[in-house]
Amino acid sequence: MAFLDWCAVAGVPSLAAEQPLHVATWIEGQTRTLTEPVAVRRNGRDRLVLLSVDEYRRLKQRDWPVLRLEDFTEDDLKAILAVEPSATAAAFYHEVNG
Repeated sequence: MAFLDWCAVAGVPSLAAEQPLHVATWIEGQTRTLTEPVAVRRNGRDRLVLLSVDEYRRLKQRDWPVLRLEDFTEDDLKAILAVEPSATAAAFYHEVNG
């Protein structure tokens, strides 16, 4: 939100009435918007989330493609079936096999 728009919403009647505290409060709000997601509500329900570009990129890096069996070639499936678990993994067999 632009500073003058913020002043109108905050009830600052004019630029002459603006105080350093107003500027500091506006800057704090801008900084918070860049460091944490902001929920936009409509009719009392969260509808949108605004987040910084850095946070968006961080989340996008965590995306993993979802693959179906049809996406694998026969060679891929054979390679997966041929893999032997490491000796360390044997410690977890009881969790998998019940």
